[in-house]
Amino acid sequence: MICRELLLVAAVVLLLPGCDLCWPRGGSLQECRDPADDDDVADDDDATGDDDDSGDDDDSGDDDDSTPHPCDVGPFGTPTLDDAGYSMTCVREGTFWMGSPPGEDGRGPDEDQHRVELTRPFLLGTTEVTQSLFETIWGTSAWDCIYGCSDTHPAYSISWLMAAEWLNLLSTEDGLTPAYTFIDGGLDATWDPTADGYRLPTEAEWEYAARADEPYVYSGSDEWTDVAWCGGAADPPYEARSVGEKAANAWGFVDLSGNVAEWTWDVYGDYPTDSLTVDPTGAAPNGYQRTHRGGAFPFTSPLMCRVARRSNNLAADTNWNRGFRIARSLR
Repeated sequence: MICRELLLVAAVVLLLPGCDLCWPRGGSLQECRDPADDDDVADDDDATGDDDDSGDDDDSGDDDDSTPHPCDVGPFGTPTLDDAGYSMTCVREGTFWMGSPPGEDGRGPDEDQHRVELTRPFLLGTTEVTQSLFETIWGTSAWDCIYGCSDTHPAYSISWLMAAEWLNLLSTEDGLTPAYTFIDGGLDATWDPTADGYRLPTEAEWEYAARADEPYVYSGSDEWTDVAWCGGAADPPYEARSVGEKAANAWGFVDLSGNVAEWTWDVYGDYPTDSLTVDPTGAAPNGYQRTHRGGAFPFTSPLMCRVARRSNNLAADTNWNRGFRIARSLR
């Protein structure tokens, strides 16, 4: 009689809503999950104890869906950038194929296609840094105007070292922490990823933004004439153009396939061979040979303006077809 009553009590308890029990082999009745998770719903509570099961999994400690994604906060300007009419676009984290598939026309031996995951959102200039904005911070120009001059032309004849120094100056101007510390007598620099100041995009960030989740050979189109100043004599006059005169890609970026080429942070080297690379920053932490990406107006073939194409030069090298655009970490 007593055994029958015990079994009846156990059955009733097991049927109570909100109470998940189990009977481990050789053990006694016990709860199978954390007592704080008491509502019998998929918990998703990040061990915070509130267990409101809202599904956001934002690790903020409250799980109340009140933590917006950084890209939803905006606007992303500052007085300096706003005064210059320079905008930045927020790029969400994601995974993509970097490099070019076998058989793509113009494919180089250093473009091995591989999977890359970017785990952090970032800001990237919608356009290349303009001459007006560059002069505001630098105090003077760095170009001789032979290849185009106006407030809205891209700054060119910029070395990687100049770009890094300029970005530090802009960070200081806007009250942010500079991202770079110069070493080796000013011939190289280290990057503090925790700094909130302006910086160059990594090569992976650059290509991710240029592809914009689209399948095109060029940034925003399979027709280079839609999106790029490229091709030299086939695309006269032989000079840079004001930023944004060609069509944007799906995420709003312009001139990534051609106006001036653009420096990235990365030391140049072979792509990694891992099945998935997370937040790559180049072949080495430091080095004098830096990667630049994107097409440029004097290139002799539009195939040199493909999204996947890579090139590199010494960090101290200046060239009249090379500039940069601004990036900034969000978290």
